[in-house]
Amino acid sequence: MRHIELRIYRKAIIVILLMMTLSGSMYAQFVKGFSVGWGMKTTELIGNNPASKPFSESDPNKPPLFGGGFDGPQAGMELLFEFPVGENNDFVIPLGIDYTFYRGLQRIPQTYYVLQDLENSIDVSSLSLGLNYAVKKYSIANAKIYVGIEAKTSFIGKNVFTIETNYHDLDSVEILKSSMKESCVRLGASLKFGLEGEIAQNWYVNIHGTLGILNLVGRNDTRGELLTPFKKTSFSYENQESLVYTFHYAFLIQYRL
Repeated sequence: MRHIELRIYRKAIIVILLMMTLSGSMYAQFVKGFSVGWGMKTTELIGNNPASKPFSESDPNKPPLFGGGFDGPQAGMELLFEFPVGENNDFVIPLGIDYTFYRGLQRIPQTYYVLQDLENSIDVSSLSLGLNYAVKKYSIANAKIYVGIEAKTSFIGKNVFTIETNYHDLDSVEILKSSMKESCVRLGASLKFGLEGEIAQNWYVNIHGTLGILNLVGRNDTRGELLTPFKKTSFSYENQESLVYTFHYAFLIQYRL
């Protein structure tokens, strides 16, 4: 009986040592290619979503609307962690945290002496997880071209709509602020394509573009459109939350172990 117990103990010790060896080698490989990067990221709304339309339509031939004012690239930043997978690091698991400052602006003259500046402000923070694949590698600068997919959870902040009225003849300013839509969470997905290359020892530049949908899951029609300031105005009423298509461009500096 004692001999049987000793044999069991020996086998258990061998299994534990083997697992420690394998886990140690996997950990070393995992850490070796790990990288962290930070940089600039811009977001642009594409398609025909009302959020990309102006607050007031100046063209009399077009129907009146009250859009979100986000008609160009919106500034932001991204923090990116990359974890290599496989012996050749052909696959990479990216974990990203980004923050986008949505700012819609428009100046509307009321009279010769009265001007109104309108601003729609929404801050959006996101957490993404995906998988990248290197489709082409180059020996020069350890460069590679890659494609990827990712899932993203976005935290849409409470909007702030500001009306600043300038009375030039009275030399006075009136500022009104309102928040009609509460914060919410949306799930999205995107496709990524990028270029990465070494610029110094262990230092890399990562340039990528991402085409995605901000609110693929979790839409709420009773709230109205996701990024517009008002559900209801004197001439419009939002009865749905449309899909928000986005294009992101990022320029990051990375450090790789």
